[in-house]
Amino acid sequence: MYGIYYNQLFDVLMVVKKNEPSQLVDIKGDVVLLGGKNDEINGINIFKVSQDLHPIKAFNSFEPEVLDYVKTKLADHFLFVQSSQFVVGKVLVCEYIEGTHLHLCQVDLGTRVEQIVCGAANIAIDQLVIVALNGAWMPNGEQIVPSKLRGYESNGMICSQKELGLENDDFNQTGIVVLPPMFENKVGQDFFKESEA
Repeated sequence: MYGIYYNQLFDVLMVVKKNEPSQLVDIKGDVVLLGGKNDEINGINIFKVSQDLHPIKAFNSFEPEVLDYVKTKLADHFLFVQSSQFVVGKVLVCEYIEGTHLHLCQVDLGTRVEQIVCGAANIAIDQLVIVALNGAWMPNGEQIVPSKLRGYESNGMICSQKELGLENDDFNQTGIVVLPPMFENKVGQDFFKESEA
C-alpha cells in the first residue's frame, strides 16, 4: 500500500510505502527513488507533476487519474500496484468496553473478520462502514497499523468522513460513515472504486 501526497510548493508527488528514514537510491529524470534498509524502495518523489496533471489534490492515494500517472512514471523502475486500503465492512459484533467510550467490534471484510476498537458514538451492529485496513495511508499522513487500545487488539480503523477528507451530503456528518443498504453486496470491496460505480 502506498500513500500518495502532492506538495504544491515544490510541485512534487510523494509516494510513500514505509514510514521510515530514507536515503537516495536513484534519480532518473523527474523521478527520485528513496530506499531504506537493504536499498528496498520505500518512497518515490515525482517532480514537475503539474505539467501532466490538473488539478491535483493534496491526498491522492485512491484517485484513478493519479494512480495511472504514477504507474506510467514508474514503469521503467518497477511495477506499481496500489492495493485496496479502504474497504466496505459490516459490523457483526459491537460490544461496549466498560469504563470507556470505546466499542469492541468484529467486522466482516469479505474474506476475513477483523477485531477493531472504535470510539465513535454512532457505531452499532449490522452497520455497513468504511474500514481503513492495516497499512492504509490516511489523508493526514498517518499509516494505520495493528495496535492495542485499553488492552484490546485493533486491526484497522472504522472511518468518519472527516478522517477520509470526504465531502458527501449523502453520509452522516458526525461519527463514522454509515453506508446505505446499496453497499450490502459490496462487503470486502474497495470503497472508493465502488462509490464511483
